[in-house]
Amino acid sequence: MSRPVRLCALAVLVVLAGCSGLVGEEPVREEGAVAAVESSQRALAGVESYRFATDLHVEATDGDRTRRVDGRGVGAVNVTTKRLNATAGVDDRTQQSYLLNRTNYVECASPGPWWGVENQTAEEWVELTPAVKQLSLLERGDLRTAGNATVDGRAATHVVGEPPPEAMGQYVDDRNQPIIGGPEVRDARMEAWIDDETHLPVKTRLRFTVAAKGGTATAEMVTRFTDYGAPVSVELPPEAREHRLSGDCPG
Repeated sequence: MSRPVRLCALAVLVVLAGCSGLVGEEPVREEGAVAAVESSQRALAGVESYRFATDLHVEATDGDRTRRVDGRGVGAVNVTTKRLNATAGVDDRTQQSYLLNRTNYVECASPGPWWGVENQTAEEWVELTPAVKQLSLLERGDLRTAGNATVDGRAATHVVGEPPPEAMGQYVDDRNQPIIGGPEVRDARMEAWIDDETHLPVKTRLRFTVAAKGGTATAEMVTRFTDYGAPVSVELPPEAREHRLSGDCPG
């Protein structure tokens, strides 16, 4: 696997893993932006279900070599039953995942119909869901308002945050360390468009750069949240139970 491809894969892993922040230098945080994010978090606490769709773009460069990866993901969340599913496609590969309470089922790469299984930990189950995880990136670092906007016909407040490096670099995957040799995640920018009426997030954009061994990869993930409160049923496919592994997917 070439280095640009490895950097693309690393950037995708960082995006899909979710992040948690650490305290850094004293940030600049506008009162109005903080209030908007806090109102949105309170509104999310009362949501029973929603759907989401994500577009992912990663471009890696190593010297004169460049690799671009485009992906698309869709999913649904049922907070009441503590169930979540997501289907992600990158290039010509598609992967399904299901979160049932705190048990995560992930479809493994070919060959074989195997599914990796691992337990997730969090103080509250909603901390594992996309909207909550993304807004949590705005709890630390610089935060400001960027004016008003209209998203899918909804009036929204646009806020922009710059999570500290620790927030984006918290995710560590030991399996990749020998390949990437200690990556640096930098220049993170998190944007959210918050519905002025419901205070729920309708759109987010996360952008950051991963640097390792002289190469860089820039990733951008745009997510839209829809169908708040609509009926959502998440059922684990039978093959996930029939072909489950005792741990995570190999490789």
